Amino acid sequence: MFKRLAGSGINFLVLVISVAIFACAFFGMIALGNLQRPATIVILTASRDLNIGDIIAQADITEKSVYEDENTALMYIPAEQIADVTGGIVALPIAQGQPIM
Repeated sequence: MFKRLAGSGINFLVLVISVAIFACAFFGMIALGNLQRPATIVILTASRDLNIGDIIAQADITEKSVYEDENTALMYIPAEQIADVTGGIVALPIAQGQPIM
């Protein structure tokens, strides 16, 4: 294959340098994209539909990762506070997958 490339007039060194520059640019863009991604926070969500008056058990709660902004910390319950939520009584209906507030 290399003899065929050399025989066709394509400079092999130019080809290797081009591939190396492409790889560096590609991985650089991926790294730049990851740096610009907003911070996330893990919150509690309902694993099933919860009705008014239901007692919240450990099995009724799941964790979900969401992007953090000024409202996330105020409105949603962080996953670290799961002990405060279990055993509580549902005051408003909560649909499956909906964050617990």
